[in-house]
Amino acid sequence: MNMPFKDPEKRKEYCEKNKEKKKEYDKKYRETNLQKIKKYRENNKEKIKEKRQEHYKNNLEKLKKKIFMNRYKMLVDCDLEVLYKNYLAETHCDFCCMPFTAKNDPKYKNKYVKCLDHCHDTNKFRNFLCLSCNSKRK
Repeated sequence: MNMPFKDPEKRKEYCEKNKEKKKEYDKKYRETNLQKIKKYRENNKEKIKEKRQEHYKNNLEKLKKKIFMNRYKMLVDCDLEVLYKNYLAETHCDFCCMPFTAKNDPKYKNKYVKCLDHCHDTNKFRNFLCLSCNSKRK
């Protein structure tokens, strides 16, 4: 599919308008070239793996944000953008005041990993807690 615009805004608008057309085009291409695609993937496993790893490394923050947004999109009465910024800025648990640790920390394992506490009945955000305090809270 040919995109005639170099201007990012016009390109974005064009892509949005032709989203369904592109899906159809991609679907037809995959159907008609399935064997070719499989063969390419089989012959270029390492290259594809390296590209994925590089993409993941280059877009780590973006991917983390996307995961956060998808995980907590059910929360009501809150701006997820602001909540995400606050999530990144938080350094200590609101209950036990312990500093948050990374996942699989050698000393504490997952005990003080940062969590977003919310009410499961109302889907309202409550606090930033460590995993230990979050699992104790009802």
